[in-house]
Amino acid sequence: MFGIFFKDKGTSFDNGYGMHILASISLGEYVEELHIPIDYWGIEEYKNSWATSIADGIEKK
Repeated sequence: MFGIFFKDKGTSFDNGYGMHILASISLGEYVEELHIPIDYWGIEEYKNSWATSIADGIEKK
């Protein structure tokens, strides 16, 4: 299974390098936390970008 999951309902926080949201990415049993910067893109822009990238990858397969 693969997934990117936003934590704390996408609540933003300043980690000293700008505003971020906490998320995790999982691939099989591997899980890694991410601090996703939202100074330029918001959650929806990230989701749209990831969906486009996945669709492009499947199309090129």
